[in-house]
Amino acid sequence: MKSLIPATPLSAAARKAVNKRLAPLRANALARIGGKGVGSAPASRYQGAELARTFNSLALRASIVNPSGRGQELKEFFTEMAESVVDPEVLEKRGEMILAAREGDQEQIELRAGLVKTLVSNIILASSSWGNFFNQVTLGAEDWAAYEVSVPQEILVETIGLGGKTDTVQPIMDKTQYPVPMELYWTQWFEYPLRDLYKGNRVKDLAMAQIDMARDFAEAIEGILAGYIINGAADSRLTATFETANADAKLNDYVAHSRINTANFPTGNLVTLSTNTTSTTFRKAVLDAALTYAESWGGDLDGTGPLEIQSIRVASQDVGAWRDSITMTSESNSLTEQVMQGGAVLNYAGKRFTLEGDNTIDPDDGTAYVQFNKPIGEQYEKTEFADVLIDEGVERVRENKGRMCQGTALGWALPRPMRKNILGIVYRTAP
Repeated sequence: MKSLIPATPLSAAARKAVNKRLAPLRANALARIGGKGVGSAPASRYQGAELARTFNSLALRASIVNPSGRGQELKEFFTEMAESVVDPEVLEKRGEMILAAREGDQEQIELRAGLVKTLVSNIILASSSWGNFFNQVTLGAEDWAAYEVSVPQEILVETIGLGGKTDTVQPIMDKTQYPVPMELYWTQWFEYPLRDLYKGNRVKDLAMAQIDMARDFAEAIEGILAGYIINGAADSRLTATFETANADAKLNDYVAHSRINTANFPTGNLVTLSTNTTSTTFRKAVLDAALTYAESWGGDLDGTGPLEIQSIRVASQDVGAWRDSITMTSESNSLTEQVMQGGAVLNYAGKRFTLEGDNTIDPDDGTAYVQFNKPIGEQYEKTEFADVLIDEGVERVRENKGRMCQGTALGWALPRPMRKNILGIVYRTAP
């Protein structure tokens, strides 16, 4: 590249000629910087009406493409934008802001600057659906809940002899009601600053934006419900052996009619697979065990129809274990095709169900939890007692600290005869 610096200094006459040519360019540049001189060219810009038409077109398109989802939200946004570009009041305020920013108003400079934010959250939410194992019941403020365990008496049918006599059977009232205790459950107090001496009241809004009390309250309830289900928990409804020999029939898991051969029934609702090792994982044998359990009860479990699998929950680490069971050379069939195309088997033996990976289950648990079409209990809530308490009293204001909490009235009923409606399948030996 040729250097722009001359090899020998310019003569006085040459420098004079160069300066003469550059003088008009320098004058023009200085005039523009100082606000004086030869004038300015207007910046290219859209006309307000043209922008309004563009935004209205976008609003119409959003409402057509996605009318029931984000489309409605986008439609409202673009409609507001269309109105703002032709609204005289908005345009006047915008002009005042621009003039103030040019004069050095720092606040208006920050307002004028476009802010592009990428929201990043580092909280991973817990899987939540243990409540699906329960029937949700809403109570009025004056209602009270109770469940009743009834054991209908079996009547013997005898032939009438020549004497026309039969045995008389007296009815036995074997029916007991159990009231369901209700309690108030509250979150802990969340404390937040009310005002900032420099930023004003906005500090409260910023603090409140960091919490989701409804979510955290729901997660706390999920923790309670998990205690009734997880294998090994003190109150788990899973048992390897059903109670059937108690003298008080109401305390048994079931009372079988005399015509039933109970050898068909499962021993309990906690099954351990015989092929387990410390390295086995979720596999086809789990589905076989779930289907066998449901089918063993026959076509009508409790007068409301048969058990049907709704979903199977496992530790999220094991939900993709299906991929380990096939290779690129595996024979193509309906099961391998489901794994290759969808990552799991969701249709099997004429049944369709949902497979759910739960990130709250211990990976060493090695148990699959089967939800059927019948609940294992009732969850009662008095919604009129649901409330959010906000404490911003005089003393709290003096300390510049507000606080809030959320709660409601809840109760649970888990009758023993209903625990047949859940199944735990241990698919791995504990390490």
